[in-house]
Amino acid sequence: MKVRLMLLFAVLGTVYSTEIDWDLVAAGLYKYDPDDSTGISPSETGEGLLLMYFVDRDGNEWEDFSVGQVCDESFNDHAADLMCKFMGYKDADTWGSAPGIFQYVPEYFLDIANNSAVVDDVRCDGGEAHITDCELRVMEPNKEADCSLDEYLWLKCSEESI
Repeated sequence: MKVRLMLLFAVLGTVYSTEIDWDLVAAGLYKYDPDDSTGISPSETGEGLLLMYFVDRDGNEWEDFSVGQVCDESFNDHAADLMCKFMGYKDADTWGSAPGIFQYVPEYFLDIANNSAVVDDVRCDGGEAHITDCELRVMEPNKEADCSLDEYLWLKCSEESI
């Protein structure tokens, strides 16, 4: 799975955390795909469950990584626009969490997949030019976030790419 994610994305930015210096390597939008061995596959329509991929800047990127969902706490329209721009779109059309998230990935799948949130408390005040300029909390791998399935974020980015 690590190799697959690395092949899907390019290195794009840097994010800082108080515990570990994380590099934001990639972000992507995903939909449920029962034919895929992982159960989800990249969205081809610019909308879906938002996943982010980080590596520990000071560690071994093949071992010290974190992949997972983004919580909706403190997320706003400006953060949504910046996230879509980060992924190559012009901006965000709309975004949200439950119940809308379940149109992309069924609740039962998220529950049994046992993936966790890796980003919480995304705070963009409107003056940032890049998502990595926003304040956010990157969770340590295998640490529990205060984020339920109902708080996982979905995005619908504009069809027009930059």
